[in-house]
Amino acid sequence: MQRLEILGDAMLDYVVTAHLYFKYPGLSLGLITDLRSTSINNECYAQSAVKASLHKHILHASPNLQRQICNTIEDFKNLDLVSTFR
Repeated sequence: MQRLEILGDAMLDYVVTAHLYFKYPGLSLGLITDLRSTSINNECYAQSAVKASLHKHILHASPNLQRQICNTIEDFKNLDLVSTFR
């Protein structure tokens, strides 16, 4: 399972890098790297999932995971999500 996670992370890294590289041809490689690093992190994914209500579709049998999801949702409610996603 960890091998698939590594492969998934590598593919996501490639897709985001390629998107930034071709969409913004004038950006320096350093800036592309910084943007990619900012884009590819768990907090960004969690915010996107909450904004799209994807967290409602996670199937699990873990009370700890459910508690973490609820805490994350509550934390994000305290943020200004509108400005985060503009």
